Amino acid sequence: MGKDRTARVAGLPIWRVTGLRQELDEPDEAVLARARRRIRASEDAPAHFAKRSVDARGRGADLHLVCQVDVACDIGRPSKAMAREIARGAVREAPVAEGLGAVAEGGGHVVVVGAGPGGLFAALAAALSGADRKSTRLNSSHANISYA
Repeated sequence: MGKDRTARVAGLPIWRVTGLRQELDEPDEAVLARARRRIRASEDAPAHFAKRSVDARGRGADLHLVCQVDVACDIGRPSKAMAREIARGAVREAPVAEGLGAVAEGGGHVVVVGAGPGGLFAALAAALSGADRKSTRLNSSHANISYA
């Protein structure tokens, strides 16, 4: 039998509420409260922003944020209104957080070349996944030459 793939906090399933509009001057708590109301969760249900992005399609005339909020609550059997929200994709179970790593079997050795944003993130992912860590600096005269 497979594992339960439902994200949980304190034993409660986590629901992701999407498509929430946040005005630039609107407090965060107002958006979190709207997310709780949409799924009929209690006012004190744990909630946090899963994602926020700027919606600037109106070329600045209607600049606002579009948010996804995760709320931990047990909705039991969904009401008809909630079932409609789920059917249209506005509410869904939050995805289970997965690890970053794709390290060799047994936490093997990983070589990361470069200390730019990609190299630093690759090193972080490898370290979090249990790879052996060792820092080596290349002292080559060709290391800082650009051929662009």
